[in-house]
Amino acid sequence: MPTGIVTSHVNVRRGPPSPPPGPAEGPRQPGPITVSGSMDFREGTAAYESFPYEFNDMTGRFEFDNNQIKIVSVTGQSKTGARLQAHGSIGPLD
Repeated sequence: MPTGIVTSHVNVRRGPPSPPPGPAEGPRQPGPITVSGSMDFREGTAAYESFPYEFNDMTGRFEFDNNQIKIVSVTGQSKTGARLQAHGSIGPLD
């Protein structure tokens, strides 16, 4: 099971309501919700089930929004001295 110390910031916003389609067609509709933020972690430990090495001293940063998760940086080191460095993105999320 991965462990570590995490700090995160999340912004949840609702856009302005949309006007009703016509005067007799009811109330305005709620605006779209958008989510964005970041997550930093340190002092992490993790292992992938199919990979025989546990990584320690992991640090990293992720940024996200409604469309993607950006892996800004992930680093770590195993007890054997192997080093982990990763970056990239995951998306689209829908």
